[in-house]
Amino acid sequence: MAGPRPILLYAHGTQVDKTVNIADPTDPKNQEGVLVAAMFAAQGYIVVAPNYVGYDSSSASYHPYLNEDAQSKDMIDALTAGRTALGSVLASGTTDNGQLFITGYSQGGYVAMATQKAMEAAHMTVTAAGGMSGPYAIEAFGDSAFTGHVSLYSTLFYPMLITSYQRAYANVYATTADFYEAAYAPTIEALLPSATPVDGANGLIAQGKIPALALFNSTTPVTGTPLDAYLAIPPLDPNHPENQIFRLGFGTGNLIKNDVRVAYVTDAAFDPDIGLQTLSDCILQPPNPNNPNCTNPGPGSYSKALAAPTYGLRFDGYVNDLRDWIPAAPVFLCGGSLDPAVTYPVNTGIMSLWWQTQGVPVARTAAALPVSLVAVLDLETGLGAGDPYAPVEAAFEQAKTNLYTSGYQAAYDQWLAANPGDTAGADVAGQQGGQFAVAQNYHQTVEPFCQAAVRGYFSSF
Repeated sequence: MAGPRPILLYAHGTQVDKTVNIADPTDPKNQEGVLVAAMFAAQGYIVVAPNYVGYDSSSASYHPYLNEDAQSKDMIDALTAGRTALGSVLASGTTDNGQLFITGYSQGGYVAMATQKAMEAAHMTVTAAGGMSGPYAIEAFGDSAFTGHVSLYSTLFYPMLITSYQRAYANVYATTADFYEAAYAPTIEALLPSATPVDGANGLIAQGKIPALALFNSTTPVTGTPLDAYLAIPPLDPNHPENQIFRLGFGTGNLIKNDVRVAYVTDAAFDPDIGLQTLSDCILQPPNPNNPNCTNPGPGSYSKALAAPTYGLRFDGYVNDLRDWIPAAPVFLCGGSLDPAVTYPVNTGIMSLWWQTQGVPVARTAAALPVSLVAVLDLETGLGAGDPYAPVEAAFEQAKTNLYTSGYQAAYDQWLAANPGDTAGADVAGQQGGQFAVAQNYHQTVEPFCQAAVRGYFSSF
């Protein structure tokens, strides 16, 4: 498409396969790249979507996962290279119209926000940004996991995060054996991303290189102190169905040692993340009427820990947590509040509420969109009357229904085959199967609908 066009700088989500090339739409593993091409490139954007350090043809021995400084520089370098290439590529008549939009999904949501922060600090022009399901509040996210709220895919995320921070700050452990269980310690540091698949008969899980789900041991440590409440496995509770997902993060053959959990949680108990503490009081549990922050959040009520943590991994999360800047260009945050992988309340929720306590206008209704610097869309609840994203939310709901129906039928049929005539038992199994199918696929299912919403937001500029 010739003529002046806006640039879309896109940060991709977490990939454990280091061979994936987001620029290659013919790669069947590159579904995200195809989606970005359809959503943005086909709509007239000049898309700059780089592979991160450690992927594709990169010679780096590790990936600086969720390292704010390294990943934002990576993106800015790619943008510079992309702008330089304009005029010498196939679409030689295409030019930069001066508008720059930044977005990304999951890990890319974090990277997009970190990039906007870095570019604005360097007085570079950003038209608007859209973060999608990103782990923005890394300290809070880590504290939540280590106190029992283990999100899906944590056995993949954490080795990449820990290696990234160990390489950057050399403060997570003296040796891998100090941190990881003996079965995994010898190879874990260089394991991910990998050219070897995670799943399958010859995958990393089958080889015993990494556990499928168990981040922590199901026999939790007992200290005889109030810490034990934070080290326990979340109970099954009909008021908190997300606990069923969190409990999957505990088992035998776990990845991280119990004494590491105790050290981390001890630091969190003495120097808590204020945002996570407030969120727990006001949102995740029944509101505490004695906490004024629940009805009138004041400055700092959703901030990070008051002092830099002393425990290495937690300190690194504190350093890379994005609750330390105010955007100059408009920001649109999109996600789904039931996401079991990158938990929405702990990330999008805490990040947007922290901005709000700093005096930033944050829109959660359609009426507030035109006058707010930050807009927040939860696909589960929408923006109320006049919501321009209602069709996107309806399509997302239908996608979830399809997942549930498929999962229900598969589990129903499997139960009935093993227990002929027991339709009541098959129905219970089907309901569980449907719920699990939605949970297992929720994070990936959000992506195309948030991309559509972000594109709609960008079109208003």
